[in-house]
Amino acid sequence: MDTKTIEKSINTPAVHKLVRAYLLARTFYEVTKEKVDAVYAEIMEEIPVYSDAKHRVQRGGKVERIYDHEKLYLTDDDEACRRIWDEADKRLRAAGIKPDNMETDHCPALVARSELSKIQGALIDEAGKGMEITVDRLLSAGLDIYNKFIDLVVGATLANPKFKHPKL
Repeated sequence: MDTKTIEKSINTPAVHKLVRAYLLARTFYEVTKEKVDAVYAEIMEEIPVYSDAKHRVQRGGKVERIYDHEKLYLTDDDEACRRIWDEADKRLRAAGIKPDNMETDHCPALVARSELSKIQGALIDEAGKGMEITVDRLLSAGLDIYNKFIDLVVGATLANPKFKHPKL
């Protein structure tokens, strides 16, 4: 495959549109995740939760306090988890991070990550058309290759003088 084929595949209005959507979705995800993580960090300081017996065995028998909300799977304290999730829902809504119409058990950061993933898939499929590259082929090659392809397409598109950057 030569550079002309690659350039033809990624220098299209459809790819440019998807790169703009990708940049906006990625920014939204990163900002949302940072805000959600900050709210959970406060709550995890206030509501103590500890690793369960099964996970203590894996860590040499030590009881460990869990400070990261993404590691709540290490506990079997359903009551503490419920309190943490309920408090997070209340605070995220009060801060305007979580819309009022979002389901109680949904996380704004995960919803934003899901939207970003959809755009990444569409970008790969569109940019990869002329090169026989698909999401499935990239994922079967590994997540590093998947992410590298996205980075290369986005980087090449951003370097194109005809590319119109999104308005933030």
